[in-house]
Parts: sequence; structure tokens; C-alpha cells
Amino acid sequence: MPPSAVWPLHSYLELGALPCARGRTQALLREWGFSHADELTEVTELLVSELMTNAYKTTVARHLDTPIRFRLSSNRDRVLIEVWDGDAAPPSAPSSELPSADATNGRGLFLVHTLAARWSWYAVPAVRGKVVWVEVSS
Repeated sequence: MPPSAVWPLHSYLELGALPCARGRTQALLREWGFSHADELTEVTELLVSELMTNAYKTTVARHLDTPIRFRLSSNRDRVLIEVWDGDAAPPSAPSSELPSADATNGRGLFLVHTLAARWSWYAVPAVRGKVVWVEVSS
């Protein structure tokens, strides 16, 4: 029997890539030979943060028990960011206008739409959910 079994109050939280996605992105891009001061690296880090935040907000708001998954790929010229969440609904369409300074949301996909070379999403019925993917190029 694990020691925690005798304690009446428990809390378990599996965060996976969420708290470390930006740090993992920095480390991988450095390992793959991208410069930290490079615009591609800065944009990639920003978009990883935005996509992970959107996935987290969706997961919490919908009370989903599915993990958030994160994958980063590169062909040395471009970087592909993929973020899975458990909600199969499409992401909200980004506004073509900059959100107001006091807006509490709406910047994430606006930034994705503005900074990405390409982006889209697809449903993943086998594991319930969707993947939002973003391609970043120099």
C-alpha cells in the first residue's frame, strides 16, 4: 500500500507538457541548431505558449479528463507545432482585427493567424479531441 493511501485528502495533477512546453521548445530549438535570438525561435516559443494556453483553457472550461499533448517537429527550415486537447470542437475563428487592449481573450489565435506561415486543425476521433497545428518559417 502506498503511503498516501492512509491520508484522507488527496490531490493528483498530471500536467504533462503544459508547464514545461516553452522551456522544452527552447531546449529543442537550441539542440536543433536554431539561435535563441532568431525570429523563428521567438515566434515558435510564443505560439507554443498560446496554443498550450488555449488547450489548457479548453480542458478546464469543458471539465475534460484528457491530457494535453504537445509535439514539435522541424525540417531545419521550418518548425511544426502540434497541440492536442480532448475537445473535438473546432477552435474559434480568429478575428482579422487586433483585439482591444482591455480584451480578456481573443489574442491567441489572432497571434497564430498573424505569425504562422500556415495553421489549421483536425479532429482525432480515435482518441477524442483535436489537434491544432502551426507551421513557423524564417
